[in-house]
Parts: sequence; structure tokens; C-alpha cells
Amino acid sequence: SINSEHYTVWNYRREIVLHLFETEFKASKEDQARLLNEELSTISKTLKRNPKSYSGFHHRVWCIEHDELHTIDLRKELDLCSNFLALDSRNFHCWDYRRFIVSKAGIKLKEELKYSRQLIEQNFSNYSAWHYRSTLIPLICKENRKKLRKRINSELEFVKNAFYTEPNDQSAWLYHRWLLGKEVVARQGGYSTVNTMNNESELQSNVHGYELTLDELQAEFASIEEFLKVEPNSKWGLLTYCVLLQAFKRRGQGIAITKHKIHCIFQTLLEIDAVRRSYYLDVKDQLIQQLTASD
Repeated sequence: SINSEHYTVWNYRREIVLHLFETEFKASKEDQARLLNEELSTISKTLKRNPKSYSGFHHRVWCIEHDELHTIDLRKELDLCSNFLALDSRNFHCWDYRRFIVSKAGIKLKEELKYSRQLIEQNFSNYSAWHYRSTLIPLICKENRKKLRKRINSELEFVKNAFYTEPNDQSAWLYHRWLLGKEVVARQGGYSTVNTMNNESELQSNVHGYELTLDELQAEFASIEEFLKVEPNSKWGLLTYCVLLQAFKRRGQGIAITKHKIHCIFQTLLEIDAVRRSYYLDVKDQLIQQLTASD
């Protein structure tokens, strides 16, 4: 049987190929290119057996980087990635390889943004595709605040479709949190993608570089309120509601909300997600203290 993870043998093959480049095929770049393409064919056979092979994808990258005549069709390589991701959308080996091909081939990032949207529309739970968008958008809108603002607001509308289709799936909600901005945890000196409810945290856009205006923040709050009327037991909807309350408080724009309302929110969370009971009880007390503290 084929063992695609025998990395010592893969390394030995690379040494053999390099040796042939310096001996038999030294005078012929065409023969060198033919040998590399044959290697790709061999790798394809192993990847069919194990689509998540570290060694297989590493060897594939190596072949492309040594293709001096650029005979390897990178568009076909991109199609190969699409085929593998159609079988398993969470194949991170393939996602890494796709990013390499996109960079190597100079493929427009907007094409990749369109591709990720196609995957998401097929399956809103495709976390990898959501994450891919979060890596593409800062690059596409680099140093163009107006363009970035338009894109962020467009994405906020797009992600709402997933909320109503899969209200309890975390993929779209985590992407939504990224769109709102990650929380800076000063005490930890890092970032958190989950709500810590820490009074040293600040909801702001530290990745995509755009901070929502107060009007945009209010629009998001209104949309979450509307969503919770339809899906009152959505864990992620309730948590996002609390995060937005904190955001308003930090901007000196408190929302009129009673302690009873907060108790009701966390009572629902305790009922639908009992395994995190201790966490929710702690967070509830912190949130009430934050929202009722005088500025």
C-alpha cells in the first residue's frame, strides 16, 4: 500500500531529482521540467489516498519552486485545490497550498473572495471559507479606508443570511465578531476571539483596521435585537447582544437595559448551554457591574 507520510523517502526523492538535474539532465531544462511534472503525477496518486498529507503537499510546493521554465500549469493546481476542498472543506493542508498557488500565480484576490463566497453559500458552516475571507479583505482593501468601510458593511449584511439559516452554528458568528473587531485584552497583551467580558477589554477593529461608527454599531445592535425575536434561544445571538452592550458602554453610549433583562439573558444561556454554567454566572456578575457602573 502507499504510505504518503514516509517523509524520509520524499526527501530522498528530492535528492535524486537534484542529482539528475546536475548530471543526466544538466544540459536540458526541458527534461528537468518533464521530470518535475512526472513528480506531480506521482504526488497526485498519493494525495488521492491521503488528501491531508504533509509530505505530499510539501513535495508539490518544492516541485513548483524548482520549475524554472514555468511549465507547471498553476491554474490546474488551483482546480486541484478546489476538488480537494469540495471533498473536505476543512483540509487545512490544501488551504495552505491554495494560498501558495494564488500568490505564485498572481491570481486576483477578488477571485478568491468570490470563490470563498461560493463555498459559504453551499454551506454556511464552512468555517475555513469564512476565515479565508478574513485574510483576504485586509489585503484587498489595504490602506483604503473608504473601500474597507464599504466592504465591512457589505460583509455585515452578508453574514446575517447565515444567522437565520444556521442560528446555532458558530462559524458565521465568529466571522461576525471579527467584523465587529476583536477585543484587546490589555492584561494579557493579546487578542481574544471569544467574549471575555473583562473590564480591561475593548471592542475595536485590530485586524481589518476599521472601527465601526456609532451609527453602524447601533444598526448592528438593532439587527441582533430583531434576530433574537425570531431566535430567542440562540446562544451566539445572546452573547453578541452582550458584547454590543459593552461596546456602547465603552463609548459612553449606555443602552437602557435593566438588571432583570440581563438576568433573563443569562438564565436562557444557562438552560441551553449548561456545561458552561460557572462561566456564565461569573460573566453575568461582571457584565452587570460594568453596565451599572457610573462613568
